[in-house]
Amino acid sequence: MYQAPLPSEYTDATEQELRERILSAKAALGDRLVILGHHYQRDEIIEFADFRGDSYKLAQEAKGRSEAEFIVFCCVNFMAESADILT
Repeated sequence: MYQAPLPSEYTDATEQELRERILSAKAALGDRLVILGHHYQRDEIIEFADFRGDSYKLAQEAKGRSEAEFIVFCCVNFMAESADILT
């Protein structure tokens, strides 16, 4: 699967601007958003995770969040696919 390049509004943003955008989106979406962070991820990615752990634990957390419209899984593709199957 090919991913298009990110728009310049993201690639040109400072770390602080990106951080503020992420926190603002989390606040606006509330319980409709769940962010899962695999413990292999860098600290600057996983700091926003609602749950941290290995693939299985995170897939289980996703399964238990039926109120979430959006599940962001900071991981490799096959892990996100597992969470999608379970939900």
